[in-house]
Amino acid sequence: MATDDECLRYAHEYARLAGLTKHQNVRDQLIDLARGWTAVAQHERRSDARVLYFTPATTSPETQQRSRRQSRP
Repeated sequence: MATDDECLRYAHEYARLAGLTKHQNVRDQLIDLARGWTAVAQHERRSDARVLYFTPATTSPETQQRSRRQSRP
């Protein structure tokens, strides 16, 4: 899968080409392609943002003992 930056480059290129053509139907198709690549880029960015990495917390035996005492009723 293309990265979000690659997708945006494709979108910009299609938009640039759309600005060069004099044919309305070709322009519309190129703009649709640009919008599609922009949507893919936004999806990729949202997907990357949802990736979370958890590392186990390192605590000393004293801290673990204190936390056990505090959680008792």
